[in-house]
Amino acid sequence: MKWSLYVDACLRLAQELRESLPQTVIDQLREDLDGLPLADWRMMRSQGSEEIAAYVAATPSQRARRVPPDQAGFLTLAAIQHCLDAAELLDRIDRAEMSVGCSYRNMAARAGMVFAELRDYAACEWPFAGASPFV
Repeated sequence: MKWSLYVDACLRLAQELRESLPQTVIDQLREDLDGLPLADWRMMRSQGSEEIAAYVAATPSQRARRVPPDQAGFLTLAAIQHCLDAAELLDRIDRAEMSVGCSYRNMAARAGMVFAELRDYAACEWPFAGASPFV
């Protein structure tokens, strides 16, 4: 499978997750997160990265069974961001023409360039309509 196919799949999954949240949950999320420093949200995401990855990998019915309703909004937001970040990484790998089988020197050079680009990547902080609640 080409990297670009994985990019598209990540973007579709992010959209599926967006569409799984009713507007009332999005509004409540915005209210709950209003004024939270973005750095704090990123730390929370980092601390929950394994749970977020498991949520992303789960089917919609598995997600519904695993997550208490009061946590679904936060976890879904983090999962959307996770998928968008994954799509960005895979897209950059694809554009750098990284593939198994190239020389280790070329792989090191290309991987370092991708990493440098990602340092400047402005991650999606609020994937819904309206202003971000983060400060």
